[in-house]
Amino acid sequence: MIEHQESDHRLGIPQGWDSLTVARWRGRERLGEPFHYDLWLFGPPLSIAPEELLGAAATLGVACSDRDPRRLHGVITAAELVDQGADRDVLHVEVEPFLALAGLRRRCRTFVDASLESIVGTVLGNLPTGLDALLPSRLASGSDHGPLPALGGAFAVPMATYRWDIADPGRCRSPRRFVVQYNETDLAFVARLLEAEGITYFFEHHTTESVMVLSDDPGSAHRAPPLVRPLSHDWKASPDQELVRHFGPGRRLTPNRVSMRDFAWRKSRFTLHAAVQRQDADQPERDHFEYPARDEDEPRRPGHAPARYQLERFDAEAQIATGFGNVRGQEPGRRLRIEDPSGQREAIDVYLVAVEASANPHPLPLELLGAKREHASSDTDFSARFEALPLDVRFRPARKTPRPKIHGIQSAVVTAEEISLDAPPALHSDELGRVRLRFRWDQREPDGSPSSKWIRVAHHWAGVGYGAQFTPRVGHEVLVAFEDGDPDRPIVVGRVYNAQNPPPYAEPNTTITTLKSESVVVDGEEVEGFNELRFDDRAHEEQVFLHAQRNLDEVVRANHSTSVGGDQSNSVGGDQSNRVFGSRTHRVDGTELVSIGGPRTTELDATESHSVATHRVTGIGANDTIAIGADHSVNVGADERIEVGASRSLKVGDHQAVEIGADETWKVGGTRLVQIGADQGVHHGGRFTSSATVHTFRCDKFVVDAGGATLTMEAGTIVLDDGGGARIVLTGGTLFAHSADLVSLSGNHTLRSGGTVQLNAGARAAVTSGGSLDLRAGGPINAKGSPIKLND
Repeated sequence: MIEHQESDHRLGIPQGWDSLTVARWRGRERLGEPFHYDLWLFGPPLSIAPEELLGAAATLGVACSDRDPRRLHGVITAAELVDQGADRDVLHVEVEPFLALAGLRRRCRTFVDASLESIVGTVLGNLPTGLDALLPSRLASGSDHGPLPALGGAFAVPMATYRWDIADPGRCRSPRRFVVQYNETDLAFVARLLEAEGITYFFEHHTTESVMVLSDDPGSAHRAPPLVRPLSHDWKASPDQELVRHFGPGRRLTPNRVSMRDFAWRKSRFTLHAAVQRQDADQPERDHFEYPARDEDEPRRPGHAPARYQLERFDAEAQIATGFGNVRGQEPGRRLRIEDPSGQREAIDVYLVAVEASANPHPLPLELLGAKREHASSDTDFSARFEALPLDVRFRPARKTPRPKIHGIQSAVVTAEEISLDAPPALHSDELGRVRLRFRWDQREPDGSPSSKWIRVAHHWAGVGYGAQFTPRVGHEVLVAFEDGDPDRPIVVGRVYNAQNPPPYAEPNTTITTLKSESVVVDGEEVEGFNELRFDDRAHEEQVFLHAQRNLDEVVRANHSTSVGGDQSNSVGGDQSNRVFGSRTHRVDGTELVSIGGPRTTELDATESHSVATHRVTGIGANDTIAIGADHSVNVGADERIEVGASRSLKVGDHQAVEIGADETWKVGGTRLVQIGADQGVHHGGRFTSSATVHTFRCDKFVVDAGGATLTMEAGTIVLDDGGGARIVLTGGTLFAHSADLVSLSGNHTLRSGGTVQLNAGARAAVTSGGSLDLRAGGPINAKGSPIKLND
């Protein structure tokens, strides 16, 4: 027991300890909420102006009966001069934790692949500026307490820090794909994230440090020794004795089952479902259902942890106990042991969830309390009400901080910031066609990290390996909707043009509808090109335009029909290949012109047939070669004329037969040479006439057979035989005439010889003349016979 002095309630501010006297104060503290204290102070007239206090650090010290005073460090968030007197000024100030400054910073930003610990650390540290930051604490739990400075002593501004006290830190350290702070204060954002993970916070106030403790089980936190106070219903007990005057355990009906469901597009065939139930044998099921669970990124048992957090919250709310008394030093998260001095009841161990305390060391007129008057206590000393839970009941905060909603659609731009800020690629997507976006409201400056998670893109059709696919390109402006209005769940639902990305056709081409792409840079090679399917609906000028920057591949599994009402033009800059596995019909009702600039080869595996209804003209500027593997037949129904401007060569590997139904005429302007490797036979049904200035035949042996009469010529011999016994032979320079009967010469004949002329007869030889017979010789005429008869 201590004797309470005016110094039991002291205030330290930058102007010094006790520069203002605490006349009255009232405070509220609760797990998972910033504390709030109202203090009424008085000091010398005009000593300190309200604006000097605004934003200043402050420490409220409250003396306790059996331990060091309790400190409460915070910042003055409001100051008001409520009364000015001749001897003193009365001021009202509000003191909140340094965390309250985070409630004055409202932002829009994104976190990509960051853990809960990382996100909370960034927000509490007020990065990137670091102003008004909470820093990681190095103090152990419950350490560094001591007496308050002497009256009027110097004031040391306390540090604002935070510390994680998590039983299972696994989820806190797992990266989250995408977390958005959207039009939220830093305080609301952190509170919302912690509530979703079942994490609460409270404050430890050490000598020079205010620590925000983040805990998922405040009842088991290793903190300062528990407060031990007796329970007494004696209202006449001394006010100087710290007692618990009332403690009332209670029970409330709450849901005893929590079930959650969600859809995870990565496992689209399944609906994620989780359920956790409290075993109440005598109670009917009271199910609390939620959709969506927002836990689809959890690889193991998604939705189970949020469901468990909710059920534990309901369990805690069902067992909240209340009490009041004048026990000092109570603060949320601290243990309290309530003992029965009579020994009739066992001691009760609880931990505090909420505390509402007030003190009135220097009573003030109620009119000076202003708007706070209705909450003022008439007690002249310390009093406190509290809420508590048994140590074996885990406190989970209610998810009361509203989650921001984005209604409607928003504009964003497709990015590739993790690849390059200066020269990003034209296309940046993952294997599922998702893209990264930068939202217009995102205050996070580009730093070479991804601007968002991979975000799905809505298409006109999406099946298993089929559908429509239009992947937005880097720099495109897209329209984004949010599933259930959740900023963490964006989806691209459309694209729009803007001044930097104008449409491909504008005025006056309003009749054009197009689907036009742009060639993409590959391996740093600059290209300019596009593919396009365009429709022009201008009346009388309608057009469908198809442009392929490079290749156009067309696959038709069945029939393909093309109907052109007017002209058609095809231009192929390179090679063209057509293959028809069945039959092919090509019909031109008018004129057809085929012009080929280079060689042409036609290969037929079977028969080829050409039918020309009228004339056919073939003009060949150079050589013409026809190679036929088997027979070749040409059937001309009327005249045929072949005109060769130069030489013509005909080579037949085997027999050749030429049949002409009527006359044949050969006209050779120069020499004609016929060379035959074997026999030659010529048969004439009529006469054979040959006319030439000179007729030359060259051969080893020449035979002419005319009805049995023959003329045979070979080297050194000519034989003329009439086939009836008469023969003339010229051989070796000698002429032999042979007749079976008579050799007759008609007309005048002269027989000259440069040498001897002999007339030999095997039997009788006669020279008969119808006129005279002259024998003349330049020398003697010799006649020899046996006998010789003249005129006989």
